[in-house]
Amino acid sequence: MNSTIKDERKTEMKKILMILAIAMLAALPVSAQIPNLMTYQGVLTDDMGVVVSDGSYNMTFRIYDVPSGGSPLWEETFGVNVSKGIFNTILGYTTPLDLAFNEPVYLGLAIDGGAELTPRRLFTSNAHAFSALSVFGVENIFPSSGHVGIGTLTPAAPLTIRINNTDSSWPALLIENTGNQSLIDFKMATVTEARIRKAAGGDLFLGTVTGQGITFSLSNTSTHRMMPDGSFGIDNLSPVEKLDVNGAIRLGTTANTNAGTIRWTGSDFEGYDGSLWNSLTSGGGSGLPSGTSGQTLRHDGADWVANTTLTNTGTNVGIGTASPSAELHVYGTEIEETRVQSTSPTGAAAVELLTSGGSLDYLRLEKSGPSRSGTTAGSIPLANLSRITAGTQAGALMLQTVPAEPIHFVTSNLERFRITETGRFEGYYNGAMTSRLYGGTDGGCYYQYDDEGHIFYGIEPDFSTGGGGYLYLRRNNSSTGFIVDGNCGATEGTRVSVFGATSSIVLDASASGNSTVVLPTGAVSSAEILNEPGVASSTEGVYSVPILDAPTVIRARTITAPASGYVLVIATGQGEMSHTAGVSSYINFGVSDIYTSLPVNQDVAWGISSGAGSGTYSAPVTCHGLFEVSAGSNTFYFLGDKGASTGESYCYDVQLTVLYIPTSYGTVNPTMAGGVGIPDTDAPVSSISASDISSERAASIEADNARIEKELAEMRRLVEELKREVENSE
Repeated sequence: MNSTIKDERKTEMKKILMILAIAMLAALPVSAQIPNLMTYQGVLTDDMGVVVSDGSYNMTFRIYDVPSGGSPLWEETFGVNVSKGIFNTILGYTTPLDLAFNEPVYLGLAIDGGAELTPRRLFTSNAHAFSALSVFGVENIFPSSGHVGIGTLTPAAPLTIRINNTDSSWPALLIENTGNQSLIDFKMATVTEARIRKAAGGDLFLGTVTGQGITFSLSNTSTHRMMPDGSFGIDNLSPVEKLDVNGAIRLGTTANTNAGTIRWTGSDFEGYDGSLWNSLTSGGGSGLPSGTSGQTLRHDGADWVANTTLTNTGTNVGIGTASPSAELHVYGTEIEETRVQSTSPTGAAAVELLTSGGSLDYLRLEKSGPSRSGTTAGSIPLANLSRITAGTQAGALMLQTVPAEPIHFVTSNLERFRITETGRFEGYYNGAMTSRLYGGTDGGCYYQYDDEGHIFYGIEPDFSTGGGGYLYLRRNNSSTGFIVDGNCGATEGTRVSVFGATSSIVLDASASGNSTVVLPTGAVSSAEILNEPGVASSTEGVYSVPILDAPTVIRARTITAPASGYVLVIATGQGEMSHTAGVSSYINFGVSDIYTSLPVNQDVAWGISSGAGSGTYSAPVTCHGLFEVSAGSNTFYFLGDKGASTGESYCYDVQLTVLYIPTSYGTVNPTMAGGVGIPDTDAPVSSISASDISSERAASIEADNARIEKELAEMRRLVEELKREVENSE
């Protein structure tokens, strides 16, 4: 290769073809350790097959588990000398070659940081390297799969160790650990269930890991067993005590003095109590003391002595008495005579009275422990709770004092409630009664008291004939402010009275008419009567208003309606016109809510016939209309409109009245503004039949009934709201 090719090798190296051969390490002795290094040889040429120039090339070696793509499992870069195109190197010097080579792998090469040459080369094995999969010795066999034999070439188990009887080597199996302990685990599936462990300088442990017992077998028969709780059975595979022997136990003698020791002296069984050996039989040792009938034995630390404090008559047991009158009779002078105490801080202590009537015929006094956390009864947590429980067969639970005495309920050393000897239920705070509930000949009564002992409200029967309830609320210590008499005067009508210092309010359903509601004078404000009828008016008695031949406003007035409803408009005045004989003269009068036009039924005409003589004529005029209105301001007009042939016309002494009416009591056909009425002489003749009158009457009754039902529905709604307020206050 010429110098140009050598100088440009970094850019042209992408075209280099790689011819490589991998030389595997020669086989080493079995006892030697195989180094993590690998020799590598190759020849570098350009794309024409000519070897590259001599020199050092920076080479990157990568190992993959796929022939193309993927990520390298191992990578190493270093300078390699090339001579006549040939290079030799060792892989693994800079980056440890710690791959297992137990799966197909491929080698990739890149020169001077260029692209990786293709294709990658597959690693292959030396023929003799196949023997590394298995070891076949004279006496031992380690195949790649199957059983392993030590001392035998035909192992019968996954691991078989055979010892030659003439072989003096010992032990047959050695597990050696330079650390703190050696282990042998017995695993079923993925769980370790048993273990043999030898700690450094400690005992040898044999045991289970997952909670099973240990069974001992003699002559291929299971005889002894240790249970998971530590109980040990001898010739008993189901022990129920710490030592459970199916057979006799032989004891010998001992001179040791350990409390709780039992020994056989050769003539008697003795037990050591921590200070003395005591006979365990009535005929051996020092014997038992004499006593009286019913006495029990007690050891005083030196010897057994007769005891009268605990007496057993054969039927009754007495504590503190030599004459027990019940099956268990406790007698003493101290406050605490009997105690039932749990030995566990998370347990519970209980006293239970149980008869032979059944498992639920019991009464139980219980102190629950902290372990009852999360358990509830009637939504009340039982942890650290004391309670009295009666079984369903025990009948109802009764609290009784004989003779009659109060029953007190106390928390934090303060009385909260009391049931008196007469049956009254009273509430207390700081020693003062705050409420009282009791029943008498007239029924139940409930009273609440303030901090000075005065009743501020009470509920009691209505003592009048016919029953009912009576509720009152005081406004001070001596005066009542609110009374509800459920059956006022035995009329079954309820009376509600509200009393103040200067006024009172009464709602009396037992009365009638105006007496049912009594309010103080001026109790209803103007804002509260906005749905009442209201009126507005306008007058003119000094000036005359000329009437033109177009709608002319004689008078106008505005009324502000508080809500939708109706307005009755009434207008009166003195009409005057100049008439010329030979022509007809007339003036149309009417009321309207539009000042530029008369409603079709408001063109009420006052006229003079053509045969009348010329002159000035006058006549009183009255018009009225009923208009449907919405809440807000509404303006109404008294209008006049003269005919073209009529002379000068005027209106004097005008009165315009506007009356607001909130409610209808029948069918309403309101006056409709707008439109042009036909001439009165051209109006068709109409008559009202008996059928029309009947239909009108029925429609009016229906409309009135609908109004009444609407008002009743609103009253029912208000009553229901009042009921809910009373229930919430109770």
